[in-house]
Amino acid sequence: MNVVLYGLGSGVEQVKRALRDEHRVIAYTDSFSCIKDYMEAPFVRPSDIKKLGYDFIVITIRDRKSAYSIYEWLVREQGFEKEKVIPYFCYVNMELYKVKLL
Repeated sequence: MNVVLYGLGSGVEQVKRALRDEHRVIAYTDSFSCIKDYMEAPFVRPSDIKKLGYDFIVITIRDRKSAYSIYEWLVREQGFEKEKVIPYFCYVNMELYKVKLL
């Protein structure tokens, strides 16, 4: 599965380690950075994610409120399918009612 990781903070490394071998990080993104690539993968703007052949967007932000705010923005305002957007640390910490881990 092709995965886009959203967020370049301290949670990105933990999420990368948790991914299964069959998952491939095809890009990184976040709202504030303007770089070309990150950790040997392309960096894209959130608005460009839909151009990629992605299966999931995994939000790597540790702060529950911020992660869920980004989740809501991606789903409601950017039109991403809610089933394809995973606020990783919210699920890991059992802070949402549906548990859906990679």
